[in-house]
Amino acid sequence: MRCALIAFALAWGGCSGPPPVVEESKWGPECEGTEAPQTCFSLKFSLKQDLRTSVPGDLKGTLHWAVYTGGDVGPLGPGSNKPLKSGEVLDADFAPEDAAQLIHLPDMAAGRYQILGYLDDDASGNSNSGDVVTFPKDPFGVPAERPLQVNILLDYVR
Repeated sequence: MRCALIAFALAWGGCSGPPPVVEESKWGPECEGTEAPQTCFSLKFSLKQDLRTSVPGDLKGTLHWAVYTGGDVGPLGPGSNKPLKSGEVLDADFAPEDAAQLIHLPDMAAGRYQILGYLDDDASGNSNSGDVVTFPKDPFGVPAERPLQVNILLDYVR
């Protein structure tokens, strides 16, 4: 059985990994409207380097992403839990080695979160075989009034 299943990159418990890397960043215009005790954080999606040779497509498509409350995403994905925030980046291009997509989330509550995402290279709206996806990671904390950048790897070919 493959580690990734349906939805946003569902996985069995053996595929879970450490939470994404969280780095401090500076407040900028993308955080406009964020007031204490809320926080602002950015999601930086990039591709795990060793996947570049195993992805059948051109590493271009729509990046689908979702932010969940920490603990809402289990070994088999989010189940019936709804994301707090979600969206798409049309025409995302992960072909260049240093390619990344940055998504800003202003006015978020401090707390624990989990992120899921996938690159839809055939515009089907689904995570299909051959798409690069994220494994569900352990929840990570975001403190109040401290902007952060969360580095997330698309780290598996479904």
